[in-house]
Amino acid sequence: LQSWTLAFENAGMDNDFDFNDVVLKVTPNTKNGKAEVKLLATGAQRKTEVYFKGRLLGEVHEKFGVSTDTFVNTTSNTATKKAVTLSSIEWPKNTTMEEQRMNFSLKVYNDDGTLDREFSMKDLLNDMKSPQALCVAGNWKWPKERINVYVAYPLIGKWGVNFNNPEFYNWYSQPKADAVVTLLEK
Repeated sequence: LQSWTLAFENAGMDNDFDFNDVVLKVTPNTKNGKAEVKLLATGAQRKTEVYFKGRLLGEVHEKFGVSTDTFVNTTSNTATKKAVTLSSIEWPKNTTMEEQRMNFSLKVYNDDGTLDREFSMKDLLNDMKSPQALCVAGNWKWPKERINVYVAYPLIGKWGVNFNNPEFYNWYSQPKADAVVTLLEK
């Protein structure tokens, strides 16, 4: 089954453009109409909840069993914690990842527990200032903490300028050594 990696930046709150504030792996199964969602990493340092079509899938730190100021799977070359399976989501037979990714959203809270910001993948992808989310086919290696995606993946800028150029199609498979995190295998 084809898997996808969704990587979120924290949308204007301390942008370091490492795209590891929330990293999810989504694996659709069109035969059963569901998709498995796994939480791979969090570089967020505030309470951050993941939703799909308005349904809470979980708070990222709680799912990893750590406090809200803790980085998980973002500081070393290999993830140190196993991915956490979140609730499965509906995946209608004729839908695509392009459509479904827009239904993921995040809520980020202030230290006092009040909601700071709520945003969807659609909001982030449509931000014309700078992208705040990525959707990459396969098992993507996300940048380590505070390493800008442009540093971790030198070809992403060239691909962004001309995504029709086949020379840069596979920017996501050519990370800079020691700049990304590899998923902990089972």
